[in-house]
Order: sequence, then C-alpha cells, then structure tokens
Amino acid sequence: NFSQMPQDVVGQVFEKLIPLEERHALGQYFTREELVDLINAFCVRSKDDKILDPTCGTGTFLVRAYDRKKISGERNHKNLISHLWGIDIAPFPAELATINLYRHDLSDYANFPRIISRDFFEVKPNQIFEFPPPKPSFEPQRMIKEKLPRFDGAVGNFPYIRQELIEKRNKGYKKKIERVIFDDWKNEYRELFDNGEMKLSGQADIYAYLFFHTARFLKDDGRMGIVTSNAWLDVAYGYELQKFFLKNFKIIAIIESRCEPWFEDPAVNTIVTILERCKSKEERENHLVKFVKLKKKLKELIPWDMKLDAMNRWGGLDRLIHRIEITGRENFKLQNGKFVNSLKGIVSYANDEFRTRVVKQSELLKELEKAGKTVKWGPYLRAPDIYFHIAEKCENKLVPLKKLAEIKRGYTTGINEFFHLTEDKIKHWGIEREFLKPIVTSPKEIQEIQIEPKNLEFKVFVCHKSKKELLKEGKRQALKYIRWGENQITKQKGRHKKGGVPFPEAPSVKGRTLWYDIGERIPGDFVINRFINERFFFPVNKAKVFLGDVVFEGQVTKRRQAEFYSGVMNSTLTFLFVELLGRAGLGEGLLTFYGPDIATLLLPDYDLVNPTVRKNIINAFHKLLTREVKPIFEEVKMKDRQKLDKLVLEALGLDPKKLLKPIYDGLCELVDERTSLAKLRKNAKNARTKRDLERLKEQVLDEVIPYGL
Repeated sequence: NFSQMPQDVVGQVFEKLIPLEERHALGQYFTREELVDLINAFCVRSKDDKILDPTCGTGTFLVRAYDRKKISGERNHKNLISHLWGIDIAPFPAELATINLYRHDLSDYANFPRIISRDFFEVKPNQIFEFPPPKPSFEPQRMIKEKLPRFDGAVGNFPYIRQELIEKRNKGYKKKIERVIFDDWKNEYRELFDNGEMKLSGQADIYAYLFFHTARFLKDDGRMGIVTSNAWLDVAYGYELQKFFLKNFKIIAIIESRCEPWFEDPAVNTIVTILERCKSKEERENHLVKFVKLKKKLKELIPWDMKLDAMNRWGGLDRLIHRIEITGRENFKLQNGKFVNSLKGIVSYANDEFRTRVVKQSELLKELEKAGKTVKWGPYLRAPDIYFHIAEKCENKLVPLKKLAEIKRGYTTGINEFFHLTEDKIKHWGIEREFLKPIVTSPKEIQEIQIEPKNLEFKVFVCHKSKKELLKEGKRQALKYIRWGENQITKQKGRHKKGGVPFPEAPSVKGRTLWYDIGERIPGDFVINRFINERFFFPVNKAKVFLGDVVFEGQVTKRRQAEFYSGVMNSTLTFLFVELLGRAGLGEGLLTFYGPDIATLLLPDYDLVNPTVRKNIINAFHKLLTREVKPIFEEVKMKDRQKLDKLVLEALGLDPKKLLKPIYDGLCELVDERTSLAKLRKNAKNARTKRDLERLKEQVLDEVIPYGL
C-alpha cells in the first residue's frame, strides 16, 4: 500500500515517472531524509511552528517536519497539517506531496494538505488560496479558503536551474521575477536596487532569486534552511546574496560535506545554508557565523531509524545542532551588563564528526564592504588551517596577479576547421611555412612545464597579407588555400539549425579587415589551464607558440620579472591558492579556474624578495622544466619540487621546516576530497540503477492514480 512506502521510495518513483529532461528543466531532485532532518532540526524549533517549503517536490521536508512537530508534543493531526504549506510549479510532485500528507488521517473533514501547484514567484504574502475538501463535493461554496500565514521556518531544496537556461525556457521570465523581488523589498531593503533595477548579476541561477522571495514570508526570528549549489559562496552574483544575508539575518551556519555527495544525479556540489531573520543590527553584527565541514556521512551522524526510533533520532539531532550553534560561545564576555563578542579573526574547532570555523558576522560584513564584490567564503569551509596562517602572516607581501601581468584568453580563430591545420593538410595544400605557426589546441598536448612545439598536433594559419600582395609576392599556395576557404560553408551547431554561411560571411570573422587574418599577437609567458584535475602547473611558453582559446595566457608586465614569476607560479603554495580560489561547484570533480579567480591569485611581491633568493628560485625552477608533471600526490614527493617550494616559502619569510608538510597535506586532502566526491556520486548512481523500481512504479500507477491525476 502506497501509504506505507518510505519517503525514499516515493522519491525514486517520482524520479522514474518524470522524464529526466523535464526534471533537469525544472531543477528537481529528491532530497534524502537524513539531510532533510538535519535542516528541519535547525528550523522547526517548536510544535507550533508554521513551516513553508516553497519548492516542495514530493513533500519530504513537510512530511518530516510533521514528524518532528509530532515528537515535540503536538498530537492533533488537524493542527499539525494546518501548519505545513508547500508550493511546487510541477503538478505531479505536488500531487504526491498532497498524498504524502493526506494519508496521515483519512477520516477528518478538515484534513486537507496546504499544497499549491503554482510558480512560487506568483505567490504573495497573505494571499488567499482555495482548497477542495477531502470528501468529493460539487458545491463551489464547499471550497475551503485559507490565508497564507507568516512562517516560523522555511525549508527546502531549491531547484538547480542555470541562469542561461531560464530565459531559454521562458523568455522574459527573469524580468518578471525581478519585478516580484522589487515589490518584496523596495521599502525594507532598497540597496538591492538601482533605479528600480535589481543589482543581482544577470549570471545568477534561479536559487538566488528564491532566497530573496522566500525571506519575504518569514516572521522576524524565523529561520530558513535551504539546500543549494555551493556556487554562490564564490561567484560574482554571490555578492548581493552575501550582503543581503549579512544585513537581514544572523547566518547560523553554512554546512558542507566533503565525505559524501548529497545528490546522485545533479553534477553540482551542494551546501546547506541556515539563516535567522533578524532586524537588530547589534545582534547581527555580534553574532558568530559557523562554517561547518562534515567529516562523517549523515547516516553515521544520524544513525537512528526514522520510524522505530524517532524520539532518539530527533533528540540526537537536537544535540548535534546545539553543539554547532554554541561553538565559540566562550568569546562572549559580559561588559556593562551586556554580552559582547570579543572574537577577532578566525577560530577553528574540530572533532571526529565535523570541523567548525567561527567568524564574527561584523567582520564578514566589513570585509565584504571593503572589497565591494563577492568575498570568497568557500575557503572557510574547505581550507586547511595553514592557509589562514599564511594569509595572516603574508598579508602585505602578496600581490594579485592582475597587477603583475596582462591576462587574456588564447586565440579564437573563428573557424578552427580552416585555421587549424594538421601536417597532412599542410602537405596537401603545400602552404608556405612562413604562414604556419605551432598552436596548442588542447591542454593534453602539454605534459611538461615547458611547452615543446614538437608535441603539438596543429599549426595555425597566420597571414596578414592581402590577396593582391600574396599574388604579387608569388605566395600562390597560401592564396590558393584562402580562395578554397572562401568557397566553403560553415557547419552550423544546434538541433534546429540547417545549412550555414560562407567562411568570409561567418559572424566570427566578418568584422576583420581580412577575414583570414587572425591579427598580430605576442604569445604570453605562461599558460593558465581552465580545468584542473590532479595535476597543477602553469606551463611556460619559451618557444612562443600560439595558444588556442582552450586556455588563458599571461604576459608579465615587467619583463625582468618574467622568469621569477614563472617559477613562483609553479610552486605548491600557489597551487594551494589555486585550489581554494577555483570553483569546485561542478560535480564532475574538476576545478574550474578562470576570470576573476585568475586575476586575484596572490603571488610574492618581487621587490620584497631578496635578489639571491630570487635567483635561487629561478635556478630551482629550471630543473623542473623538462620532466613530466605528475599528479599532486606524487609531485609533493619529488626532491626538485620540494627544493623550489622551500625557496618560495623562504622568500615570504616563512619557515619551510614547519610549514611545508602542512601545505602538502592540506592541498592533497583538498584535491582528494574534490575528486573522491565525483567518484562516490558515480558509484552511487551506478549502484542505484541496479535496483528494480519498475514494480513500484506500476504499483503507484495501479493503486494511487489509476484514472489519472
């Protein structure tokens, strides 16, 4: 019988019945009970709490909130169900949520779940909704009217919909939801807008907007506990979210697991954000923010069975979150009859279950306002302690890369099939060698720190002469190749595109004076890989080969400093900074490193380093140039690598004997966690596909919805 099915089975049936592409479009994924209960333990604090899930799916958060409130002492089913509200844009999961709540008591006329199938951005505070009574009736007046209350808690798993897909699916949708947010906050939080326009970056994913709208439904002191992608901690659109949280809430905790993936399907790493609405500036700024890294799987932290041992399960969760919330309380001192937070800087607390980093909320706000842009909060969750020690000791000795070098993306030819030539194609056309330069078209072509032209598969066609000049100078083979290109048609990408345009008419080359001239450009000193797995290095381009747009390149501004910085950038200390600056939001295990991440990479100030040490760094670096770069776990064992790393630490006035091992251990742990999460997700997904859910699917169809929804 469907009413006896566990929630995880309901979720699996839901994921089976709804086509994968539709779930991707709606950003819907089933949330495990352990994670749901952890969030509910933070946000459902009383048996009388009114709870909202604005993207409720099949209702797991609400069903578990029902259980928590019941264990807390509320036995009346009518009271319990009237305090739980769920909204979901998709009708089928909303129908399942209704069934999940309805089945607790089928006899009571007042037993109707407050589940609404609607776009949450169309829902307003205090709005009145009509619900059909549990027993069939054809009388319109029998509809039950309910006013949406203010909530003590909002919980949920916000959908994973990337910003570029929002407009693609529903043109004008972003403008619509921005107007909703404006109506929500135009009076209370005007700094979110500039002349009525929302300041939130256009790159923001849908969950960023959901945070703003959900907050509008909370009471003062109400809590919000939400699962999202971890991207907002570090990306540009995170700035407005960070500021909104700091100025309107106490940030209770930000929680991440580095020992298990919380979701099998979405290729996204997730965090839990726990917030408490707070209008008192003094309370907010005096508050301690906890960044929590879980060291154990949720099933180990919450081992009690949901049904057989519910009392101990919720009691154990209460003890767990209490330990998190009181962390750092010894920093509060009684002054003039008030408890004042005396914490300065960052304090780390750790046990076998989790590590908690504690930061005063006013310090986070001060740092954010000083930067005027997103301050990366990811390191508070992931960084080893040694990172903060070095950052504090070397604050005035490090300079961002953007002040030392010009950074740009590699060459974009516009039509690779014309400009990139293999040796066979070159021989076929007999193109004059003066128009051919070696080019990196894939990071896989670079195995050593020093780029070797002989290892590159392609040459790039580089010609700045007009066709008349080529004819006059007798460069007939290059001319012949250009004329052939002018009769070719571009290959169109995309499912609905047909045909193409002639090469010279292609949008990617049309703006050039000569369509086949990719322009003058001096190749950079070093290469920056956009995607990093287990191998870290900044290849040097002594041969001055061309670099394709698969990488970034950098040209050191002061030429005499180029070799020094090429050496320093290939030190393990720099790799640690890269690992923490880069974006680990993708679930495939790759670190992405580009744009503002590159610009803010910190390196030693050349002028503050002893000239002899600078020379020694360059000499040690030269010995690494021609050997293959190994995965970081092996690289840190290499003697030549260790020598360079020791010299870079000495250049910053740091003691290698004390710090080198913690740096190695910290970086290796970070990389292992990042790559292991991807493997664990893949293994879990493979194991799950072996389960036979077809029988359950048929059971639901036969017993619950035999005549349709």
